[in-house]
Amino acid sequence: GKMLDYTQLAWELETDYEAAIPFAIASLPENSPAIDQLVKEIIEAENLCRILTTVTPGHFKNAYFRLVKNLTSLVWHLYKAAKAGQNFYLRVSLANTTFSPPKYQNPHGITRQWVQIARELEASGLIEIATGFYSRETGRGKQTRLRANPELFSKLKELPDDIPEDGLAKPNLVIRDRKTKKPLPQAGFEDHPRVIKSSETLAEYNELVHGTKIDFGFWHQGLLSFLGKEGIRRVIDPTMKHLHAVMLVDDENNLTYGRFHGPFWQILPSALRENLHIDGQEIVELDYSAQSLNIVAGLAGVSLEGDPYSIDVPDCSLTPADQRKLVKLAFCMMLNNPTKKAAFTALRGKKKTTDQFRGEKFSDGFLEDLYQKILSSYEFVQDWAFTDKGMTVFEEDAEVARQIIAACTKEKIVVLPIHDGFIVQKRHEEYLRNLMNEVWSN
Repeated sequence: GKMLDYTQLAWELETDYEAAIPFAIASLPENSPAIDQLVKEIIEAENLCRILTTVTPGHFKNAYFRLVKNLTSLVWHLYKAAKAGQNFYLRVSLANTTFSPPKYQNPHGITRQWVQIARELEASGLIEIATGFYSRETGRGKQTRLRANPELFSKLKELPDDIPEDGLAKPNLVIRDRKTKKPLPQAGFEDHPRVIKSSETLAEYNELVHGTKIDFGFWHQGLLSFLGKEGIRRVIDPTMKHLHAVMLVDDENNLTYGRFHGPFWQILPSALRENLHIDGQEIVELDYSAQSLNIVAGLAGVSLEGDPYSIDVPDCSLTPADQRKLVKLAFCMMLNNPTKKAAFTALRGKKKTTDQFRGEKFSDGFLEDLYQKILSSYEFVQDWAFTDKGMTVFEEDAEVARQIIAACTKEKIVVLPIHDGFIVQKRHEEYLRNLMNEVWSN
């Protein structure tokens, strides 16, 4: 009852909504004769070889292989959308940057020819394309959306439901510029201790989790659509199980951050997450309470009691639960931004996309009072506020998670990390609890 009150399942919905799955350039099917055959049929029926300009036999072979790879990527994503329902689109930016990431983020070599193929199929009526837009006023918009026409949709629906993704082709580590967040090549960082540890841990972990069935007790395949608390429809793809570490490079070429991202369970609301099953077994979730604030306290030699985020915010109209979320968010922004002004800007940006804070005006005075309340409640935070030292907290946080993931993987126990929380089968609850206490103490 709790879960169904909060969500709407994709197959129960009619045609009065629109949802979309995101394009992932590293995502392709794993050895699927069914998709290979459909790709071959589309190339022949639409005469797509005409877009190949190379004429020499040797070069034509390579060009044809690239055409097949790009079309396979497009068909694979349309297949996943079609399996969810007629009103599911593929969401993708057709900008050049989408198809020119570093090589390690694009292991299959998908090129901008993908866009040319999509336009050809649109012209022939095989797919429809709805151009995206962005509203500066609301801070929201839509990327370009693609959808198969009825004929292609029927063919996609007829394909097997259990075509797996080639998940192991994805990178285990992503390195980005700390300021711009743009991806950077890994060259020059291969021998860094944190890179080595994270890469080794994730290589073993992803091999283990790739062969593990992770689903819901009431539902076993396809996409799941639900309406989030903030009023935005979200789509979950349970084939997205790959975990990767994100590291940031600062101006002095130092590596920071290191937290783990990627799998579908990290964006599930708790009401859905509790219904997860690992290899058919029920799960339990344990987490560290107020981990970031407790890390700062621990490094300062201070022990906190109770819920440190439960602070009464002055002149605030939000509910106590939303006040707690605001304090937690404000604290993270305090650690993650070098100046108070930058933290204010980040908080206001978050407010635009989070309905739960829409009833409160984030004026300079209100935010100033908020931060003064946090700093007066925890004086030890003064040395960490609005400085670059905040990344140290995320590094500690990431190392705690890495050690827990590594220990569980060594014991062949599948653990699903959610930043400061971890999910395992119920039979491993005691092991996980003891491990979390041991790692934290060390």
